[in-house]
Amino acid sequence: MDKFKEGIYLYIGRNIKNLRREKGLSQETLSNLLVISRSSLSNIESGRHHVSLSTLYMIANYLEIEISSLLPSLEDIKLQEKKASHNYLKYLEPDSFNSLELDSLGSVIDKIISS
Repeated sequence: MDKFKEGIYLYIGRNIKNLRREKGLSQETLSNLLVISRSSLSNIESGRHHVSLSTLYMIANYLEIEISSLLPSLEDIKLQEKKASHNYLKYLEPDSFNSLELDSLGSVIDKIISS
């Protein structure tokens, strides 16, 4: 369950970061609007800090989006967990693979390693 929880906060943080950048806001600007430190926002964006629901609503408001667009689907979380569990992905661009491709790649690499 901890990996599941970590995956949620990683996903949320990445979404915040990407949407903040799309809006042309710096971490400093958004953190000032939220009345939090820039380092706190950095920790939220990296998934190290578990952002509160009220802060999520404020972030969504300042980014002019629905809060649901910050949240992952169950499939997104499963894919995130899968990516985190495969050591070989550090050598690849994991975001360029879908779930089926990751499974196939993992099977091939596992066969090579076990040979």
